[in-house]
Amino acid sequence: MLVGPMDYTPGAMMNATRETFRAVNDHPMSHFLGDGRWKARIFRDGVNADRYGEDYLLEERTVTAADSLAMPMAPGGGYAVQFERVQ
Repeated sequence: MLVGPMDYTPGAMMNATRETFRAVNDHPMSHFLGDGRWKARIFRDGVNADRYGEDYLLEERTVTAADSLAMPMAPGGGYAVQFERVQ
């Protein structure tokens, strides 16, 4: 989803199984991130998210389109990442 000029917010929701989504081979970030560095704000399931739906973690890191992200998702959980271009 395009949020603003050159800002992106992809995400995913999970079914009843525990999985790890990897933003590499099937869903490379190079499909939507351009050149340069991006600040990634990662909202993902906390360790108790399968029992307490409001348990989440917020991480921030700098990435490029060549990097990969792995998102562990609790049963019924998910994640969202906001990418903002770093000047």
